[in-house]
Amino acid sequence: MYEPFICAEALLQRASEHLHELDDRVSRLAAGQGSTPYTQIDPVSGDIAFKVKFNTPITAFTVVVFDAINEMRSALDYAVYDAASVLSNIPEPTGTKFPFGDKAADILLDFKRNKPPIQCEPIGELIRDFIQPYQGGSGDSLWRLNKLRNRSVHRILEYSYIAPKSIGLGGAGKATMTNLSMVNEWHAEENAFTFMRASSFEGELEGDISLEITFTPNSEFPSQFARNILWDILPLAKDAVERIKRETARLQT
Repeated sequence: MYEPFICAEALLQRASEHLHELDDRVSRLAAGQGSTPYTQIDPVSGDIAFKVKFNTPITAFTVVVFDAINEMRSALDYAVYDAASVLSNIPEPTGTKFPFGDKAADILLDFKRNKPPIQCEPIGELIRDFIQPYQGGSGDSLWRLNKLRNRSVHRILEYSYIAPKSIGLGGAGKATMTNLSMVNEWHAEENAFTFMRASSFEGELEGDISLEITFTPNSEFPSQFARNILWDILPLAKDAVERIKRETARLQT
């Protein structure tokens, strides 16, 4: 016999496992495994470009992020589906979805958009009033997650990229440079990025470069560390599922 909410909870557990996998991958990257720092003369500007090249394609990180995003987002839909099934006594209800909106007034409109069973309407009100998955609500991060997921389905490779966290220069002697500027320029064709430029440089580039995975600047979480953001969202998704589960039980009594 099917147990309500078990799929939503299983998806959130799987999202947690993917985030642990992401932590492990980024930790190995930060330890210098699979990356090589080097310098290169820019043929256009003549600058000395300080770069890091990666042995592993960026997609190795992106697919893990993509999985975690989809699992958290899908868990919310499964929770509403199960609530509708329990409250309406319909084994396979149609028209259900976890609603989102740019403002609070949009939540019930989105919830009712596909005509779910009328018995589950209190779940929509719960989501609007207590989970608040709209811009500026307490569930603002869930609203952003939904937008990110909708976009990354089409162009996932733009949504995670590698950025410097801290940089060390030097070597056996002193390092000297002029016109230093910090940049973040991803070169997909080289599987590398430029993190610094200088018009002149003497010394050695050390391997003391700490790295992180960030969302791209034009995403819903611009230039923020992906694993930090997703770990913050996971308890929000768990709380949403638990609230829907408890309200369903209350409405049954």
